[in-house]
Amino acid sequence: MSTILAFTFAGIVLIGVLGFVGRRRPAADLTEWTVVGRRFGALTMWFLQAGEIFTTFTFLGMAGLAFSGGVAAMYALPYVPIGYVVVFFMADRVWRLGKQRGYLTQGDFLADRYGSRALGTLSAVLGVVFVLPYLQLQITGLGLIVKLVTGDAASSTASMVIGTLLVLAFVLWAGLHGVATTSYFKDAIMLVVLAVLIFAIPAHFAGGISAMFHRVAQLRPDMLTIHAGHNDHVWFINVDSRCCSASSGPTCWRTCCC
Repeated sequence: MSTILAFTFAGIVLIGVLGFVGRRRPAADLTEWTVVGRRFGALTMWFLQAGEIFTTFTFLGMAGLAFSGGVAAMYALPYVPIGYVVVFFMADRVWRLGKQRGYLTQGDFLADRYGSRALGTLSAVLGVVFVLPYLQLQITGLGLIVKLVTGDAASSTASMVIGTLLVLAFVLWAGLHGVATTSYFKDAIMLVVLAVLIFAIPAHFAGGISAMFHRVAQLRPDMLTIHAGHNDHVWFINVDSRCCSASSGPTCWRTCCC
């Protein structure tokens, strides 16, 4: 077994072990398992949110999009800050309501606030259904990363199966506390990797970040444009005066492609 392969599987096992030991005490009820008795502070929440943002898609998906779609990958820079600006104004209110009313899930919140158990159930079902493709994306990314770093020496399928079973096991055992425990380690490693990608690699191969972009502009100028083939369009909402009349009002909005 090569050194890289050994370290890869050791890392997967270590994350699984951290998830299992994250269980401090037997969960007395669902509140302890799902929201850790609402005891998490700002630092732990920061690590949890970092784990939501810096996923395998950050390393594989965005790199692939930058290579295939050029500067279109820049959408990833503003959309997360914009989303968290909205969350900044909502999260505190939702947290207080959750504590006062005993909410554990989004379904609980919607069912109580709108007086509709059916709405809460529907949101829960849709949440599970729509998160499955995202989970598949992350699991597939795990397999590709293991296969890449080991030079095809390890089976991507085996690593995906092992990783999935470990996650299922420690989440069922330790709940959100186990997820937080793994986030401390995983996110710290990811921040180190990001620092290497942002500073060390450009400095080594191009002499710095600015020099790297200059080299890209010289050698591959198409990488600094949107070049997604038949998908290379700009979409926007526009009012077409030809289909609108004074009496039609705002109902004549239409989507146009240029």
